[in-house]
Amino acid sequence: MRVLMVSTYPPQRCGIAEYTRALVRELSGRYGVSVVVFAEKRSWTRTLVALDGRALVVRGWSRRGRIDLLRALRLLASFKPDIIHIQHEYGLFKSRLAFTLGLLFLKLLGFKIVVTLHTVCDVLQMAKRGISPTWDKIISRLADAAIVHTIRSAKLLRAYGWDKNRCTVIRHGASETDGITDLSGREKVDVLFIGFITPRKGVDLVIDALSRLRDDGVDNWTFTVAGFPHPASLERDLPYLRRVLRKIAESRLGEKVRLIIEYLSYEKMEKLLKEADIVVLPYRELHGASGILRLVAAHGKAVVVSDVGEFSEEIRDMVNGLVFKPGDIEELADKLKLAILDDSLRNKLGQELYRTIAARNTWRNVAKLTVEVYERVLYGH
Repeated sequence: MRVLMVSTYPPQRCGIAEYTRALVRELSGRYGVSVVVFAEKRSWTRTLVALDGRALVVRGWSRRGRIDLLRALRLLASFKPDIIHIQHEYGLFKSRLAFTLGLLFLKLLGFKIVVTLHTVCDVLQMAKRGISPTWDKIISRLADAAIVHTIRSAKLLRAYGWDKNRCTVIRHGASETDGITDLSGREKVDVLFIGFITPRKGVDLVIDALSRLRDDGVDNWTFTVAGFPHPASLERDLPYLRRVLRKIAESRLGEKVRLIIEYLSYEKMEKLLKEADIVVLPYRELHGASGILRLVAAHGKAVVVSDVGEFSEEIRDMVNGLVFKPGDIEELADKLKLAILDDSLRNKLGQELYRTIAARNTWRNVAKLTVEVYERVLYGH
């Protein structure tokens, strides 16, 4: 089976890029699928054609709608893919017209198209982003199948006109690690926020919650903030980062906060997660899957999350995590206090998170389910 994957791709710093590489490596390795990645070309990408393991990576499109048409046509003619698999997020394809015309062109040529929709918003959120719900309806008419990561996303797609038989929920994959590190009995509990720093991820809420804990005499913790704004939204999110840094400076937490304000390599994220006791994901909103949650689960760490999006589907309070109402600083402080003061609870929550999320959603399983989608599209079974 030959698959042409259209996506961002490392070394580009992007959750979808990392998702695609993990999936491609499983597809081309364990399942013997021949994969070529048609990747986004950015100003800093000097190498336009490269090998990554068994996959060929060819860069030739831009999120602004520009496509190296000659390169794309040569790729289609020489590779002759059985499936064209597009990794979709609203911000990746800013030119709706170019994307729609591209899909239409591929359909006229007779190609089978699978689209993974990493983000699916309700009508209100689409309006905030300036996107018409007809956008998903157009894709539903032109694609042969959709893959989403959450039950909520599947329900929204059906409301936008997708046939339920052409929409499959495949949870985001979790990497396999070299085991869970037991950090019980440490004098200081390390609370970690990790990932892209943006208002919707709510790191400012943690600063307020930890300030309350310190005022209440709960002081046996350190707080690590690790990340940077997403490259694609740098101009929009830098002011928020500055506000966060100012809030930390004004909070008198001082020596209790460690700042790692940089784009994090996968290796650095792994190291930080091994060192952490608690990972806090205080998101104000979540419209797709959280790759960070999978990394946390793979390391078997206790997690404190807000009751939004995928977290509402995957995390059960006091079972495999601690859950608080989004934006509720008092409840967040209570959940953090509970986790900080109870070693055995942290271990229990982390082990159950590993069992319910990481062990069930390995990249091997994700690749297997993805191949099943390809086979249904190609052979109708």
